[in-house]
Amino acid sequence: MEDRKIRTGRKLNKFFIALGALILLPTFILLIVKLEMEEVLKVENVDLHAVSDIINFNDSLIVPIVYENIEVLDSLEGDSLRHKFIEVLLPSVLIAKYRIEEKRKRLIQIRKKVKWHKRDSSYYLLLKEDYKAGDLDDLIYKMQTHPNSIVLAQAAIESGWGRSRFCKEANNLFGVWSFNKNEPRIRASSQRGDKAIYLKKYETLSHSIEDYFKILARANAYKSFRTSRVESTDPFEMVNHLIYYSEKRWGYVRLLKIIMRKSDLTQYDAFKIDPQYFVKRVTIN
Repeated sequence: MEDRKIRTGRKLNKFFIALGALILLPTFILLIVKLEMEEVLKVENVDLHAVSDIINFNDSLIVPIVYENIEVLDSLEGDSLRHKFIEVLLPSVLIAKYRIEEKRKRLIQIRKKVKWHKRDSSYYLLLKEDYKAGDLDDLIYKMQTHPNSIVLAQAAIESGWGRSRFCKEANNLFGVWSFNKNEPRIRASSQRGDKAIYLKKYETLSHSIEDYFKILARANAYKSFRTSRVESTDPFEMVNHLIYYSEKRWGYVRLLKIIMRKSDLTQYDAFKIDPQYFVKRVTIN
């Protein structure tokens, strides 16, 4: 009888120990696993079939849409073309800027850490190479963006308000050349001497804009432009430092200013993505 009581007591002890472990397990998991809330942007892709498919701007809060098949703009002229081009392009500009800024924010958080995780180092080194930065501070500095008005004006010039072949067939808004035969690209009808010219082909207009920001961040020709983005808030002052973007030099800068004024592009510098299209999700780190 005594042995049976001892065995029963041992079984009860094991039961309560196991029960306690189950109760405490979530606490131990929370000590090991860090839960974080991540902001995600809901982006919609719209295949245009008619000009009427383009969403009008009712205020400064923009629906994050990436439009495809912008050939519909070919039916427009003058102010109608310019207005619809802006309505098509500005959402993609804001999406591109958001994606770059999210990467930049993460780098700023990494900079604050005393000890880096392996994934932090990999993330930093990948972007450092991509932006041809000297160190972390230089990378964060180079990843700053600039006013929407400048992006819209340059895209208007380089793409002929969205009607160039490169824009329609390759989503290439800025006439960016390709020197890598292994990347998606299309051949230009003209040549430079006896050599063929190729232009990059992008997945979307927004990807073209991201690459444009990267080009301005890396090239030595735009070093003073990058400085101007920090020292000035005036887009008309900033474009003075884009003289090397075109062989026209100051003629190009003057044209940028004319387009910015004529189309009142600076009004769009205050436009933002509508907050309702940002959602929160839990991530485990």
